[in-house]
Amino acid sequence: MGDNIMALDILFNGVLYSINKSAYNVLGSSGAAMSRVSGKYLIDYFVSQNLLDKDNITKENLTKLFIEDLGFCDSVEYIENDGEAVVEVRNPILKLSACQLNKENIPILISPSIMYAYVIAELDGKKAVFKNVEYDENQNVEKWHFKILNK
Repeated sequence: MGDNIMALDILFNGVLYSINKSAYNVLGSSGAAMSRVSGKYLIDYFVSQNLLDKDNITKENLTKLFIEDLGFCDSVEYIENDGEAVVEVRNPILKLSACQLNKENIPILISPSIMYAYVIAELDGKKAVFKNVEYDENQNVEKWHFKILNK
């Protein structure tokens, strides 16, 4: 079973890498709008699979889904302060694709962490705009940075 999990990890990272690189090559930096729309579609998909209740989407429910149900990471925290937000993801399974895209200076347009931040900001009546991601290899933590705008 461990080999299958490792293979799925590589597959998911590869798919995420190829989607981001393709989107950037086709759409350029305007592909960021695709990320915002994909967040909505991801939530719609989770609802269709009975993973979320469309009438009760909360930060807590979404966080539980990402951590406990989907195993996306060991922990995820959304921290908003003074017009900025950070999504801190501990032990993320999709770090390889983000690291490779950063090495190639390709903007990350689609990522579960970005979608998570967009949905959380939307729940608060705000808009998150992705800025950048940092990866701390020693701590195995990604920090996704966003500018927060009032709608």
